[in-house]
Amino acid sequence: MAKKVLKTPDNNSAVRKSTRIKYHVQRLTYDGFVAHHYTYMVRVIQEVEPTCFEQAVGNPKWDNAMDEKMATLDANANWELVALLEDKKVIGCKWVYKVKHNVDGYVSRYKARLVAKGYAQTYHKL
Repeated sequence: MAKKVLKTPDNNSAVRKSTRIKYHVQRLTYDGFVAHHYTYMVRVIQEVEPTCFEQAVGNPKWDNAMDEKMATLDANANWELVALLEDKKVIGCKWVYKVKHNVDGYVSRYKARLVAKGYAQTYHKL
């Protein structure tokens, strides 16, 4: 997509601007936020979600979330272990982590999900 060259009003220097971006982050202000919105944003930003298992393991809150999820999967009998057929490949899985917040910004729970790597599947005719 083509870029426009615009002159800024303060110094008349040429600035390359994308035509797809309606509002630029540099121009955002927090003046319109009331105090409780600002407090909420600060609380939400402070909680960092792990992006991989290695970042989460060893942290008690994420260990508890993963243990809770495994207990739920076992209680619901979501899977059963079977022998792998010779001509088949295993589809891996990974943990996805999410911090759930209350309306006031405080953490309500740490949620961990075990998801299959579905993008690794291939279609084979029978």
